[in-house]
Amino acid sequence: MAKNVVYLVVLLILVVIDASLLADTRPKQDVTLFVLNTKALNTFSSAFITVAGTVAVCLGLGYLCRRFLSRRLAYAALLAFLAFSAYVALQVFVYFTYAEREEMLTGSFVSGATLLGVIMMIVFGKEAFAVAQQRDPKPSTKHL
Repeated sequence: MAKNVVYLVVLLILVVIDASLLADTRPKQDVTLFVLNTKALNTFSSAFITVAGTVAVCLGLGYLCRRFLSRRLAYAALLAFLAFSAYVALQVFVYFTYAEREEMLTGSFVSGATLLGVIMMIVFGKEAFAVAQQRDPKPSTKHL
């Protein structure tokens, strides 16, 4: 139980840091990528709601996979979510660091946008690790 509380506190700290990075941007034009829209993220509160909502959805998906799917199917789904979040982090980093988009945004927005993908990877990676560590129930001798 204490490990779970520490994990959630670390996630909350990462969400606050990410929201502060995303809110600290002065774009020259509107940029939208996945759930990130620079015009909608001007204030800390809107950035915090966006990041916290995204992390809450990821935590909910992880819980639902662990709770309602078989062990193998849950592990496969969580690994797919982990791969998707790695794709999101890489896509955001590549999208914002190359070409002429570099001048549009501050470095803090790029860092915050990449950090959101990394937070998603942490959530799905932890959930996949928890599923991998589960023991299979002992087979019943009645059916043998």
